[in-house]
Amino acid sequence: MRSTTNKKEVRSDWHPADIKCAMDKKGYSFARIAREYGCIARNSPNSVLRKPWSHMEKIVAGIIGVRPADIWPSRYDRRGNPLKERSARITSKGNRLQELKAVSNV
Repeated sequence: MRSTTNKKEVRSDWHPADIKCAMDKKGYSFARIAREYGCIARNSPNSVLRKPWSHMEKIVAGIIGVRPADIWPSRYDRRGNPLKERSARITSKGNRLQELKAVSNV
């Protein structure tokens, strides 16, 4: 007989290989994301596989066609809000320069 206790459904994050495969099916790689989104280092977007980074999670999820919380349920609450924020470290070079100027003027 099955127990009828109320246990939370545990959803695990996608395996990194599954994320890469889904992106590949859409014609994307992390190197392409880095080029298109102006990352300073070509392998910067790869860190989203290991660490929370809501901005990059949104980009990857948009490419795949799902919500970020579907790929990384451990990083989001039940409403789909990120549990932990990481400051944006990638921007296009022009925007990055403007951000640096704005910070230095403060």
